[in-house]
Amino acid sequence: MKRKGFTLIELLVVIAIIALLMGILMPALNKARQLAQQMVCGTNLKGIGAAMVVYSADNNDEFPRAGPSGMAWSTAGVINDSKTWDNANPTLAFKYGGTITSCFYLLIKYADVTTRQFLCKGDDGVEEFKLSKAGRTVATNIRQLWDFANGRAEFWPGEFCSYSYHMPFQVDNPRGNQPGEPDTINYGITGMSDPGSPVCADRNPHLDKNILYEQPEVGDNSAAHQGKGQNVLYKDAHVKFEKVVTCGINGDNIYTYGGDPDFGGGDGGGTAPVSNGDGGPFGEKDAYLVLEYNGDPKSM
Repeated sequence: MKRKGFTLIELLVVIAIIALLMGILMPALNKARQLAQQMVCGTNLKGIGAAMVVYSADNNDEFPRAGPSGMAWSTAGVINDSKTWDNANPTLAFKYGGTITSCFYLLIKYADVTTRQFLCKGDDGVEEFKLSKAGRTVATNIRQLWDFANGRAEFWPGEFCSYSYHMPFQVDNPRGNQPGEPDTINYGITGMSDPGSPVCADRNPHLDKNILYEQPEVGDNSAAHQGKGQNVLYKDAHVKFEKVVTCGINGDNIYTYGGDPDFGGGDGGGTAPVSNGDGGPFGEKDAYLVLEYNGDPKSM
């Protein structure tokens, strides 16, 4: 008489084979997923770079910089309050200062870039910005706003954007107390900047809650790609996945400012931003890519 079904030993062998195959396949699948995220992220930055070129052509070779000339960085991620966030007058809209995200938002308002394009799938916790996330506003369309969030409602701008941008705002000159030196300086990207200047990259690791609280082992690189590197958009519009942060001009660290005795950049060191963010590029070679903290800065 033929027996029916499997014996216990046969079942255990099948289970062991399945477990072995899973152990072999899962790392490969995870790697494929990570590579896919890396490629989509690079494509996002490529599109942002193309939009910036179009924007600069329409704005006297200036790359996106929100607010009036001479405005400072609102390091806490607060662009304005509920009374001015959707004000049609940009002077009123930016009376408290501008954010990095508000600079990106100009591409949404004027260059047909979507909010989804600012998301890297590897950036944990980031989500697409929609009008329902806007908090208190009378706007009926996201293009009527000036930033991803106003920082004084439920959400913060850095929660809807994954990419750092070369500091475009005016900062204090570290040598402003010397004769002939101006009190403030601005080394934002323009059409005349070196083609090899880094313009955008994955989120600055020094202003990232994912590194502070969840992925402290990633080292100097952005956390968006498991600490293996970051996608970097350069002034000449090409995007490259860089495995180290010293990929600026002359090996400059793209996530720090300063770095050499003449404050010109081109150095692997420099000063990292802390808390809500600070500093700015001190020379043409000094890349300094930052983004507002992806949460309430007070929680840092």
